[in-house]
Amino acid sequence: MLLHGIMSSIAEFYSQNLANEVKKGLNEKVKGGGTPSRAPLGYLNIRRVDDKGREERTVILDEERAPLIKLAFEEYSTGNWTVQDLAEHLAACGPTTRATPRIPSQSINKKSLNKVLINPYYKGIVPYQGVEYDGTHTALVDADT
Repeated sequence: MLLHGIMSSIAEFYSQNLANEVKKGLNEKVKGGGTPSRAPLGYLNIRRVDDKGREERTVILDEERAPLIKLAFEEYSTGNWTVQDLAEHLAACGPTTRATPRIPSQSINKKSLNKVLINPYYKGIVPYQGVEYDGTHTALVDADT
C-alpha cells in the first residue's frame, strides 16, 4: 500500500511537470512568433528540417485557399456584402474548410467566415491566452483591411 502511494505521488508529479513544460514550450514558441496550434483557414502547418537537421514546424500560405480568403477580406471591407452573402459567394467559388480525421471538408458557411473575418492571425498577429504577439507567418491582409 505504501509503494502504491509513492508511485501515485511520482506519477502526479510527472504529470504536473509535463504540463508545465508543455505550457513553457508553447509560450516560447508564441513569443518567437510561431503558431502554437493548427493554422487557420488559408494557411497550412508544415514540417521541414532546418540546416542543423532539426525538425521545424511552421506555417505557410495555402495556395489554394489563401487568395480566396484575401478576396473575402477585400470584398467585406467594401461594405457591400453581408457575411451571409459573402459566405454564399465563396461557397460558389469553391473554397472549403480543411478536412480532419473526424470532419470532412465543407463549404465555407456564415459561421466559419465570421471566424475568419474577426481572427487577428490574418493580420500577422498570433493571439495566445489573451495576449497578441507578432507572428513570423505571412500576413494575408494589412491592418486596415
